[in-house]
Amino acid sequence: MTTTVPPNSSTPTRPDTLAQQLAPAGPELAQLAAARPWRPHTNDPLLTPAMTLGPERVPASQMQVLSRYLGALVAARSTPVHVNVAFNACYFGYDLTTGYAGAAVDPASFPTVALGETIDALPVGALINVASGGDPIWAEVVYKEGAHAELGEDGTVPSWLSGAPAGATGPAQTDLHSRPILHERLVLDLNVFGLAPTAAQIARLTRRGRLDELGHLLVGSRYATAELAELDDAGFYRHYLLGPGRDLLFSTAAVAPLPLLLTEDAGTEQHQAALDGLFATVTAALHELDTIRMWQPYAVSRASLSTRLRSCDALGADDIASLANSTARSALPDKSRRLDTARQVTYTALGPRLRCVDGSATLMHGTGYPNVVLHANLIFADYVRGDAEDGLLFDQVHLRLDDYWQGGGLWRAEAPGSAHALLDPTVPRGFGWAETLAPSLPPAAIEPPALESEPEDGYDDELDVSDSQISWTVALRAAHIDAGRLTLPQQAAHVLISDRRNGTRMRLLLNHDGYQLDVTDATQMAIADLHGSPAVLTGVSWPMDYFPGILLTVTWPRNTATLRITSTLLDMPVTIDDELDIEHCYDPRIVTRDALDRTGSTSAPLAQRVLRAVRRLGLLDPDGVARLARDQLAQEVYGSSTEQTEHSLDTAVAQLLERGALTQDTGSRTAEGIAFPAVARQPIVSLLCYTPAVVTGPPRPRRFQRLDTRFVSKHVVAGFLRRIDHLGKSATPRARADYREYRAQHGLAGPAELPDGWTFVRPHERGS
Repeated sequence: MTTTVPPNSSTPTRPDTLAQQLAPAGPELAQLAAARPWRPHTNDPLLTPAMTLGPERVPASQMQVLSRYLGALVAARSTPVHVNVAFNACYFGYDLTTGYAGAAVDPASFPTVALGETIDALPVGALINVASGGDPIWAEVVYKEGAHAELGEDGTVPSWLSGAPAGATGPAQTDLHSRPILHERLVLDLNVFGLAPTAAQIARLTRRGRLDELGHLLVGSRYATAELAELDDAGFYRHYLLGPGRDLLFSTAAVAPLPLLLTEDAGTEQHQAALDGLFATVTAALHELDTIRMWQPYAVSRASLSTRLRSCDALGADDIASLANSTARSALPDKSRRLDTARQVTYTALGPRLRCVDGSATLMHGTGYPNVVLHANLIFADYVRGDAEDGLLFDQVHLRLDDYWQGGGLWRAEAPGSAHALLDPTVPRGFGWAETLAPSLPPAAIEPPALESEPEDGYDDELDVSDSQISWTVALRAAHIDAGRLTLPQQAAHVLISDRRNGTRMRLLLNHDGYQLDVTDATQMAIADLHGSPAVLTGVSWPMDYFPGILLTVTWPRNTATLRITSTLLDMPVTIDDELDIEHCYDPRIVTRDALDRTGSTSAPLAQRVLRAVRRLGLLDPDGVARLARDQLAQEVYGSSTEQTEHSLDTAVAQLLERGALTQDTGSRTAEGIAFPAVARQPIVSLLCYTPAVVTGPPRPRRFQRLDTRFVSKHVVAGFLRRIDHLGKSATPRARADYREYRAQHGLAGPAELPDGWTFVRPHERGS
């Protein structure tokens, strides 16, 4: 029977002890890793209890077996392998020679779909039955992309569609319907069950309108909420498996059903966290393989990509290189026109554009389509990385991926130059949609206190005080991250002093939203020094991911020695000045002051030192905009002003103005210092203005939850079905009874009795 750790157990499992419990006890796994890849229903299950905790908790020998199988899987499949499909292969048992044909999974339970229908949305990885009007055609959804009606047959696409959210109907227009319907292209692998229809049957299905001319399903996908429609592919599949696909996930047909990897008291929350951990493990194993290339969530074998690069046929290296070049050139002004456009931005949908290449029809039929599309995306990415200098190709063209899902990938070309040139060109940011939104008006600039009198941690003096706790928000400064201190608002310090906390040790519980902190970072002890100015906690070791400006919510439950400190994820991450990627809420003023260019090197180029002086000494507004009087610059950069230093500064400032890193403005010089906006009847002064270049990234995928180790089964090998019909054997009465017991005990779906030709292996320690 499965051993259970009581929920109120006061003795947590040590990480090293847990690793010993979850590590293989016998030689079988190591021998398998060194020999041929894993075979489902013959070898022990590939997915183990340890893998529910995420890749960092999996013994090396288990990861080696998983990686070997996944590498062989990508090489064996006729199509790129999505993370969801890789999970299916491990979970349901994809044999590298026969597919799912030898699995115990029952295709009769699959949903039935047909071309042109509006259906409940299906994720990549869904196992389905294609409506054919005759015998069932079982298939796996192996690829999905947006097929919006405004995608042109030649790849042209309106800019607003690039990165548009679910329900977008036009530039800056959305229909916030409760159940958005997206037009999608689903590519199916019809051979995973060993019963692929013949070419004649596929042609007949196409004539009947069951499949389109490429052998794909074009459907209207109805999502239950807009939030679900915005999930990444893997997140939506996990949601699907725990909802509409739950019977399949919990089926006895799985190689090792999820509940058997956990203890008996695991509930819905633990099932979700365990599934997250399994997906994280499979994803990490794919990324570690040197025989594949990853494009978004898809794994592509390097061998297949090399074959295309060596090919001189249609859709070979020459065709795709020519297409990349023409996509970039689409942003160049038309020289035949007398008046050239000052700046031009174009968007190209790669899937439709590839279908325009002569001779592409056959090569892009069926599962050939994702092969071509993903290879082309990788070649585009390599072309941009290899040929661009400072992010720009010929004639100052900037080419980047802007939307990876719609139309097989929407590529954005801009010329001349781009404010986004230094951002990673393979990270889709949806600039097309973002640029249709009316920019919000900036708040009126205010003059904060001078740097010397700024709050050291940028906290808000307004506390949230209740009978049971006090909470406040603090923005960390660089000096206090370096010194290991946390400043306290005066009111909070007074209450702590009245509670006799001065000089005592306080327990800090840190939570970094969306991330799992190391145990030494998550729980710390600090000393309260409450009579200083300001009051502080000392001895804090701030996690490496905490940056100057990060906003933290601090909560002190009254009459305790514990402070809870929590960060908060932004709705969408941002990149500032192509320099700093930020995922958590932050104070723009402190980011400008402390977070950018922290080295402070005097050997840096003069232009960089000028920019640093404006950021760190200029008058700040709430958006992090800094303004410094031009006549102060020599003193701040050189310590004095001479004709030579002024000439050098003029050159550096001109460079910064030309590239847009600084702008010019005017303010006033008053008795209190520089003022902006200019004050009437006060001397006018020329200002150098730094404005943070904030680029909003794509919506963040749902973070993996972490499973509490006490819910992990202590058996290294979960219970599973083993195929024995080829051995001429049949299951024993004990095995049949064990199957019934475990099916009922863990609430599994699937046949009530053990299928003929199979036996049930009880959970056990390896080698026992």
